[in-house]
Amino acid sequence: MVLARRVGLRVAEVITGRAGARSYLLVTRFDRIRHSTAWARLHQEDFCQALGKPPAAKYQRNQTGIPGPSIRDMFDIVRRHAPGPSILRLLDAVILNVLLCNTDAHAKNYSLLLQGRTRVELAPLFDLMCADMWDSVTRNMAQEIGGTNRGDQLTAKYWRRLAEDAQTNPTATLRRVRQWPDRVEREIDAAVTEVRAMPAGDHSMLMAFAEAIRARCRRVRTNLEANAET
Repeated sequence: MVLARRVGLRVAEVITGRAGARSYLLVTRFDRIRHSTAWARLHQEDFCQALGKPPAAKYQRNQTGIPGPSIRDMFDIVRRHAPGPSILRLLDAVILNVLLCNTDAHAKNYSLLLQGRTRVELAPLFDLMCADMWDSVTRNMAQEIGGTNRGDQLTAKYWRRLAEDAQTNPTATLRRVRQWPDRVEREIDAAVTEVRAMPAGDHSMLMAFAEAIRARCRRVRTNLEANAET
């Protein structure tokens, strides 16, 4: 989440801490706003709620018998209710989740934030993770991108199909995808340093996450360069 913020995405504010021998992660809620001495709730709907899907259908492929939201569904709901900047923010979030090896970027980890009667926008990102360090966690992404659910197999043709599903310009989308690996890699070391400086200090998995994300950035870049037409 720190890395996502450092590369320019809107992310829930996070910090670590310690309570006795335990370490913890503290996430500041973005769906609350303070008015003088009282707190007000901002209405938030995750993409399952917004699309009328049950919570158990949060993955596109699941065991409920009800298909979960697809990339096309996600972009359609944003385009209907929060067009403009939210479309590009969602596109950037999808790209970043591939680079983070985040196979848990399911439909309940994307939300729309409603403020008043007319203002709707993509909510800040939350619950970002790197799955590659756990053998028990699937390597399949929560939604297919262009027909595949494997982030390490994405060549240019899959990103073009994503652009079709998202109704974005294919050339501009590919250009955006090509920019992201360098953008992420430039901030990895600084993100590690920032997390280490938090109250809970270092963690044994921190560098493993960093290396997994670096490896995925290289893989995405290589797939784009080696398969420019496929």
